Amino acid sequence: MVAWLKILLPLTALAILSTLFLVSRSIDPTLALPISDGDLQDLASEPRIGKPSFSGVMANGSAITLSAEQAIPIIGSGTGLRASGLRGVFQTPDGGKVDITATTGILDNTERTASLSGGVSLITSNGYTITTDAIIANLETAAISTDGSILANGPLGHVSAGKLILQQKTIPDTENTYELVFTEGVKLIYTPHNP
Repeated sequence: MVAWLKILLPLTALAILSTLFLVSRSIDPTLALPISDGDLQDLASEPRIGKPSFSGVMANGSAITLSAEQAIPIIGSGTGLRASGLRGVFQTPDGGKVDITATTGILDNTERTASLSGGVSLITSNGYTITTDAIIANLETAAISTDGSILANGPLGHVSAGKLILQQKTIPDTENTYELVFTEGVKLIYTPHNP
């Protein structure tokens, strides 16, 4: 029986493979994917990058990753991109993490900045959820600052302020740790937690 199976199984496999090639349908090159004339004109007139991703590590060990749905080169700048559907992750050397989402943004390679706008949301690993209209991320110093007022919910309660800065601590021997600094008219509604 084993001797017969050694002959029959390879022959069966050959028969199956040959039917794949003999019975397969031929491809009709006239049946192309449907693309409207408007899409073709948009693609031809304005080059774009689909689903780009940018990442880098700073000298202090901080890492930032930005991804977008699409990006369009800014005409005349040579080094700038206008992006939409942005998502970012900022990780600090001390293990902290900030998840960022924004509707639009401009990445400037000359200035080494990312300006995000259109309803920006930041979620920090220490429990804060922050919303603002726009932020500016410095890709060299790994600092993030808002370009207007913020609303935040966190471990202490509800915070509103005129500005927020995420920066390295300036105290000696704490260079690898970051802090959230609320400035300009800070209001806190404290919510006590019952043990």
